[in-house]
Amino acid sequence: MQLQKYLDTSNEKYLFDESEYCQSVLDASSIDNKRYVLSDVNVTKLLHDHGADVKEWQEDSKRYNDPEEILMWLGY
Repeated sequence: MQLQKYLDTSNEKYLFDESEYCQSVLDASSIDNKRYVLSDVNVTKLLHDHGADVKEWQEDSKRYNDPEEILMWLGY
């Protein structure tokens, strides 16, 4: 996955190959210690929207609430 960073006048944003969809996932996240964090509810929704199993994600993930890691795991 190509990650491109560009500077907005108000804050930094990130664009992915599937930029609109991935950006919307990042926009639904909060930032904690300079990392994006997706709420548990949004993690579950994102995984279910893609037909992915939450338990499988929990086993495979290093950072459960990291939207960038989830998107890469989902193939974006």
